[in-house]
Amino acid sequence: MNILFGTNLFHPLFGGGEKAIIDWLEDFTKLGHTVTVITNMPEIEGYEKQFPFEVIRLTPKTPYDKNLNSIRLQSNSNSQYFNSYSTKPYDNNYYSMHLASEKIKDRNFDVYIGYGKWGVYVEDENVMTFATLIKKQNPNIITVGLTWEYGAGGLIWGVDKLLSCAPYELTNNKNLNQNFQDKLILIPKQNTFSPIEKFNYSEWKNRPYDFIFNNPQIGKGIDTLYYIIKKMKHKKFLLKHGNWGDSKKFDRFYELENVDIVDRVESMEKDFFRKGRYLLYPSILEGFGLMPLEGAMQGTIPICSDIGILRYSSAPFSIFVYSEYLTDTVYNIVSEMDSVKDLNWEGIAESWIDMIDFLDNNQEFVREKYNDLETVENYVNKRYEKTMDEFLKKLANECEL
Repeated sequence: MNILFGTNLFHPLFGGGEKAIIDWLEDFTKLGHTVTVITNMPEIEGYEKQFPFEVIRLTPKTPYDKNLNSIRLQSNSNSQYFNSYSTKPYDNNYYSMHLASEKIKDRNFDVYIGYGKWGVYVEDENVMTFATLIKKQNPNIITVGLTWEYGAGGLIWGVDKLLSCAPYELTNNKNLNQNFQDKLILIPKQNTFSPIEKFNYSEWKNRPYDFIFNNPQIGKGIDTLYYIIKKMKHKKFLLKHGNWGDSKKFDRFYELENVDIVDRVESMEKDFFRKGRYLLYPSILEGFGLMPLEGAMQGTIPICSDIGILRYSSAPFSIFVYSEYLTDTVYNIVSEMDSVKDLNWEGIAESWIDMIDFLDNNQEFVREKYNDLETVENYVNKRYEKTMDEFLKKLANECEL
């Protein structure tokens, strides 16, 4: 198949979704498919990356900006790069898409996969996406819209198929267009980091931190984490700030003595995952949940919120924390991210503290969980290969190839 991927979100440093997309595209290429990416996201100086497929960038290279959110927003339909061409509403969007179509006008594609506002969805029916433009130019192309997020609602897709990384009933996205009942599914790879060479329980016990945590966003459970750390002063925590999250909420952690905070690391394996005995993953909402099994392959035992999507992505190698304040109610309470204020964060944290106390007092159970991690890599690979094969077969059938 000849696959075109269009997005304003194509930067491997930003987050798990972008990283998973790059994994998919690299594997499409390895399996013999032709891949072309067209994107508004500029290449970042100092973080250049060679890909085994063509990447057409519509905006010039830019210096690294600590706040990648700003780059992410600037690369959408209203990019400053296009401001010199028109001042009318939506004309920048229109221009960039026609610039993109001009660059590929002599090429034929079987499938278009779009991600993000430029690539596939809009909030205003008067605004065009690249998916709608490419379909007009090539009526036989199969257009696919990729969605990760629980809250991707109120959107206009204008594609033939939706692509999700997990079954609809687990992400429980009430907002998705109900016309797309038969969605395509392709799970993330989860093995992009080099696994630990040898599992050693003594090494695990001597790691410098009890717990590690990444990605301080509300949806990832940063408020739960705060109360856990505050009440467990005898434990040591490593937090990776990165380029995400609410800075005001994160500032609270600098006041806690049992926390070390890093911004970025050179090696996620050595400088983050293998620094801690447990990975804390108190997420309240997930599109999938990449990190628990990524951490498990580093010999770090994941502890996760007991919500359906994490059971799907992270069992059977994680420890799950049930909370009466979260597990049974999350999809009713948190229909929108603004509703998280309704959650009882301290109550949720108490359930986590109870679990941590249980693990401290049941070392034989912990040793068994650690030993189980030796089979994670094989499990992850087999599951990913199966869903990739099924996904590509369905696409080929749609294209009648």
